Amino acid sequence: MSQVQETSLSQLYHRVLDLIPTGRTLDYDDKMITDIPDVEVIERRTFILKQCLDKVILDVGCKGSFHAELKAVTKKCYGIDRDIVKEDPDFKQVVIGKDPIPIYEDVEIVVCGEVIEHLSNPGMFLDELRTSYPTQMKIISVPNAFSNGHQGWIKKGQENTNKDHVAYYTYVTLKGLLSKHGYKIEEFYWYDNPEHIQIQGLNEGMVVVTV
Repeated sequence: MSQVQETSLSQLYHRVLDLIPTGRTLDYDDKMITDIPDVEVIERRTFILKQCLDKVILDVGCKGSFHAELKAVTKKCYGIDRDIVKEDPDFKQVVIGKDPIPIYEDVEIVVCGEVIEHLSNPGMFLDELRTSYPTQMKIISVPNAFSNGHQGWIKKGQENTNKDHVAYYTYVTLKGLLSKHGYKIEEFYWYDNPEHIQIQGLNEGMVVVTV
């Protein structure tokens, strides 16, 4: 038996020993249990602005104050949203799932900040986005279903949820969604208010950099 085989068997043996008190099985653990990433906690807007500095970007779901911040630091900032943004020559009204995603040949980064939790068919959107921008970096952020803020409201017997959201994501479900639609996660971060001190996994949301 090789040293690699001995090491593998030893690891398996210790896994079984660890599981005995819990009543779980190896099959259960392999299917259900995932380690929470111990990674840097960032301030979402600051991170995205740094990534987009002097770049040509497409801002998906661009209605709001953050789009103006992006326009201020980028070389060029296209924007799409279901609601009309007035007096912006680089804006196009697009209803995701109904209208095609416009293709701008000079785009280097696509920003999807707090978007996919609003979509009834996020997989279809991700497929179209990857087809339209196959090599460009995508920065995707979503709220965290397990955030400490959500749990605080639930303890009060209330749910604090944007009524336009149709889904909430965890690390596992976000990673699974992206993987099933051909995306490779290059970087993963938790995001939160810098003044908050949270246990990893209870942070406000998640940011992934992917292609």
